[in-house]
Amino acid sequence: MVGRVKLESLTSLRFVAAFWVVLYHTMPQAGRSGFGIDLTKLGYSAVTLFFMLSGFILMFVYRRFDSRAAVTRFLVARIARIYPMFALSLLIDLPRLALFRIAKYGLITGAGYSGVTLAAQLSLLQSWYPPIGALNYPSWSVSTELFFYLAFPLLLPLVARVRASGAIVAAMAALWAVCSVTRVFRVFDKTI
Repeated sequence: MVGRVKLESLTSLRFVAAFWVVLYHTMPQAGRSGFGIDLTKLGYSAVTLFFMLSGFILMFVYRRFDSRAAVTRFLVARIARIYPMFALSLLIDLPRLALFRIAKYGLITGAGYSGVTLAAQLSLLQSWYPPIGALNYPSWSVSTELFFYLAFPLLLPLVARVRASGAIVAAMAALWAVCSVTRVFRVFDKTI
């Protein structure tokens, strides 16, 4: 890792993106219109912005890994940053969500379905196979974030070799791929 660098303006933009997502999830939208509400309805797209900014900042801060121990430290630090709050929120919400599934599907099926989904959630695999469902739907982003963290040490050497013009093409291709996959999951999510 090269020395730590702070990018205050990008960190501020990440805060704005995160706040936009919070507004998307908390503002009542039914039956209202106007510029503010329409802008709030696009809050889901701020997740992609947040991921891209985070990836850029990681690329800027971690230009290379000197050893496997450095990769391990990176992954442990990243997981320690996201997992405790994720697990706490899941465990707080678990009784309500499990009771809903038991009421909907019956004791055996509801408990079994909740158990499988809980295992996928606790292992942060819920967005890797969407049909398994989720106990906490917005947590798909934490699962996706883990995937990006796991991929980062593998992709970093490849990206470091790309020239600036190639990096722009690669970034555009990555953005297209992320948007395409997001659309597929969103369509798939509406069918289940």
